[in-house]
Amino acid sequence: MENLFFEIIGTIAWAVTAIPSIPQIFRTIKTKDVEWLSTWMFWLRVFWGVCWIAYWYYLNSWQMEFFNSVAVICSLTMIILIKKYSKKWNKKIKK
Repeated sequence: MENLFFEIIGTIAWAVTAIPSIPQIFRTIKTKDVEWLSTWMFWLRVFWGVCWIAYWYYLNSWQMEFFNSVAVICSLTMIILIKKYSKKWNKKIKK
């Protein structure tokens, strides 16, 4: 019973962390406005997610490995969108 409680707490923690990224992805695709976004924040979230995946793997919690993989994919998607829509980034490429 105690293990189930902590699985539920972990799932809630993941939801509070990862789910807000999904509307951000859709907003970025719709508006193409990325100048105010920090690429470094998303790279840190990727690193954070990979560390959590390794930890959950160690604890043999495939649910949390999956949820954190979704969070990493969301962060990588945002990095790709920032690189695609960023005026500063595209100017560097064209030079």
